[in-house]
Amino acid sequence: MRFLEPISLSRLLCCVNSEKLPYEIVGNYEMEINGMDDFQVALPGDLTWVDFEPFYSRVFKTDASVVIINSIPMSLPAGKTLVVTKDPKSFFDLLAKSNYDLQFPKRSFWSKLYNRKDVHIGKGCKIHKSVVMGKHINIGDNVVIEPNVVIYDNVTIGDNVIIHSNCVVGGQPFSHTQQQDNTLEPRKAWGNTIIFDNVELGAMTNIDRGITGSTIIGPGTKTSAICQIGHDTWVGRDCLICSGVTIAGYVRIENNCKFWGQSGVSNSINVAEGTCVNGCSVILKDVTTPNQTLAGFPAEPKQSYWKRMAVLRKIATEYERK
Repeated sequence: MRFLEPISLSRLLCCVNSEKLPYEIVGNYEMEINGMDDFQVALPGDLTWVDFEPFYSRVFKTDASVVIINSIPMSLPAGKTLVVTKDPKSFFDLLAKSNYDLQFPKRSFWSKLYNRKDVHIGKGCKIHKSVVMGKHINIGDNVVIEPNVVIYDNVTIGDNVIIHSNCVVGGQPFSHTQQQDNTLEPRKAWGNTIIFDNVELGAMTNIDRGITGSTIIGPGTKTSAICQIGHDTWVGRDCLICSGVTIAGYVRIENNCKFWGQSGVSNSINVAEGTCVNGCSVILKDVTTPNQTLAGFPAEPKQSYWKRMAVLRKIATEYERK
């Protein structure tokens, strides 16, 4: 969730009843905040949260300026302000709900374009009568949307986009937090979904909206049928995503990447430009070297993968001879 202009922490906290939800500030109470996001993708000036002590060090290494936390750590992080409260996730969600409108423009043109009760549709669009749309939707020119597509709230679609039948765009993200009684509570999503120009989404593709940020599909990217792209994931320009590919949340995929059938990417992974992922392969760690082909589970450069598989086959053959 990006704010249109910086807002002080003190103003952001005005919506919190300190008697019902006590909190303590450690650091600069007047620090300016540019937005809110989960720590996996937090940017400089962001407010984020953490409630699991083993993750404290990871959160403190991020660029986030303010951290909602459930206890004061032994060593205070330099340059960060802490908001200490019993339930950081609920506290974060309360702030997101109360300040939700701060991310949307209020000027005349944009207020009309982004009015939650309106759907703005550009010129030359072909939208089937069975398409279901939520609120706060902006659709560009020459867009084709086939039957039974569902477009949730807070979706922006660029020009010359094709969305095939039974796609779901901007749906509820699959993200849950475990409660003290071991039940799973779904995260409330305050983010949006952005589909850039010349994108094509194959039938039954599902794209989750961001929890507090944006899920982005870059210009010229194409997906085949039955693909899943998780919340807060950014897919770059001119990527090719084949049938059955699953991409988890908070993933960053650079330009010109290819994912062949039934491959996948684990959450919070960065994938370098020009990466090609062979079918049924799964990326479990950051890919930092561009323009290489990966194979296997976990995915590794194809040369080392096929060499290792050849050795294993040779061992298996010799074992069978015995």
